[in-house]
Amino acid sequence: MVKKHELPLPTKDEIEILHRNPTTFEDENVHKIYDEIANHFSSTRYKPWPIISAFLASIDEHSVGLDAGCGNGKYIPLAKHLFGLDRSVNLLKHAHRAGDADREVILADTLHSVTRKHVFDYAISIATIHHLATDRRRVESIQSLFNAVSLKGGRILIYVWALEQGEDSRRAIPENSTTSSNSKGLDVWVPWVNKADGKVYNRYYHLFEKGELRNITEEASRLSKVNIEVVQEGYEKDNWYIELRTQGSI
Repeated sequence: MVKKHELPLPTKDEIEILHRNPTTFEDENVHKIYDEIANHFSSTRYKPWPIISAFLASIDEHSVGLDAGCGNGKYIPLAKHLFGLDRSVNLLKHAHRAGDADREVILADTLHSVTRKHVFDYAISIATIHHLATDRRRVESIQSLFNAVSLKGGRILIYVWALEQGEDSRRAIPENSTTSSNSKGLDVWVPWVNKADGKVYNRYYHLFEKGELRNITEEASRLSKVNIEVVQEGYEKDNWYIELRTQGSI
C-alpha cells in the first residue's frame, strides 16, 4: 500500500494575498522555487506520459508546435518542430539541451502572446495551468493557447493535476477540505524536498475537480470568440486532460 502524505492548505491570509496580487504570489510560490530546484526537479522528469506521447506522434512532422510551460523540455524531443516556453531560466537551460540537438526555447509566461497570432499548428500545456492562482488567470492562459495556434484546425492538449487523486498517489487530500477561494477545486501547497540541501519548498497548486477544466476551456473559447471541438477528455495519472481542435471564429 502506498504511503500517503496529506497536502497542506493555504491559510486565509495566504488566500487573501493570492487574490490581491496573484502575479507576486506566483513569483514567490512558483517561479522562484522552480528556478532554485531546477536541477533536482529536472532529474526526476524524464518519462513521457502515454496520451501526450500519442498526441505528439499524431502530429505531422512538418507542423510547428508550442510547449507552453515546457519545464525541462522532456516532451520537446518527441516532435521535430516543437518550441519550448517557460518562466524558469534554469529549467529552460535543460529544455534547450533536450534530445540530441539544441532546441529553440522562449523565456516568457503562458499568459501573454510572444509571437504573431496563430503562428503554431498545435500547442501543449502540461502540468502548468494549475500553478496559476486565480480562475481568471487560468482562463487567460487557455486564451493564449487559442491565440497561439491556427484559428481553424489548430490542435491543443492540456493537462492539470486532479483533486481526485488515485489509490496509487502519494498525495492525500485533507478530509472535509474546501477551497478558501471562490473557485472550484482546491488550492494546496505541494512540498518539494531539494536533494542538494534538504530544504523544503512549498509550491502552489490549484487541484482541478472533475469538469472544471472543461468549464474554463469553454469560458476561454467564449471570451476569445473561437469555436472549438473537444476531441477527447479524461483522467490519467492523477491528472485531468482535454484535447481540443479550433473550428474558426464564432
